[in-house]
Amino acid sequence: MTATVQARQSVFDIAIQYLGSPEGCFTVAEKLGVSVTGTLTPGMQFDYDVTDIIDKKTAEYYSNNNIIPTTDNDSTGL
Repeated sequence: MTATVQARQSVFDIAIQYLGSPEGCFTVAEKLGVSVTGTLTPGMQFDYDVTDIIDKKTAEYYSNNNIIPTTDNDSTGL
């Protein structure tokens, strides 16, 4: 499966959205080649598999309801 970073997403947002838990932040950071607190660029992608998912129920909920968490600070004011 492939995860794609959207505007204003942090490593933690991606971890919750695709892996179902903020605990997945270390996996996400490693796969993206950034630090846990690093700034992400929209369009960045990484591949993950079912063994990376920590909470399947939460990940499915986000996917099924098209929830895209975006908590990163947007310095442009958009």
